[in-house]
Amino acid sequence: MEEVQFDQLNTAAYSPRPHTPAALWDNQVDDKTKKARLAIVNKLAGEHANARRQRYLGRLEEVLVEQRNVKDPRQVKGHNLAPAPALALTLALALALALAQP
Repeated sequence: MEEVQFDQLNTAAYSPRPHTPAALWDNQVDDKTKKARLAIVNKLAGEHANARRQRYLGRLEEVLVEQRNVKDPRQVKGHNLAPAPALALTLALALALALAQP
């Protein structure tokens, strides 16, 4: 993770799947340990994503708007050409930028 420093990372704790060899292993990791490890990975992923997004501050970027934020319809989500995630761009800003283009 330190070497790659992802823009965005989806994570989940391991859980044994029925009818797989790993499900039969005796040395399963307990839920408390899985939760702690997942928290460490998520914290580091968040730090990396925030650091990488800093490079876009103060820049005007073309963004493909893909969806509205269901929790706050004033915000939209999309990607720039990189394709780094463009999160929580306000709809008013997105429209203003779109209308400002010649």
